[in-house]
Amino acid sequence: MSDNYSIVCKRCGRKLTSEVSRNRGYGSYCYSKIAKDSKKDNDLVGEVEPVERIEGQVDIYEIFKEVSGI
Repeated sequence: MSDNYSIVCKRCGRKLTSEVSRNRGYGSYCYSKIAKDSKKDNDLVGEVEPVERIEGQVDIYEIFKEVSGI
């Protein structure tokens, strides 16, 4: 049995009838929606362009380093 084994869909709560779906934890429709959303998220990551830094601007990483003492 896999870690994802479930008798109900983890997305919509419907009863899972196939053994493949039970092992996945999602019905076929919900699994395809999750895969589609995941692909869309991965496609968006590639579209991010670097932002031009403004003189004197502090970013969150600099604040984190200061607070944590790294």
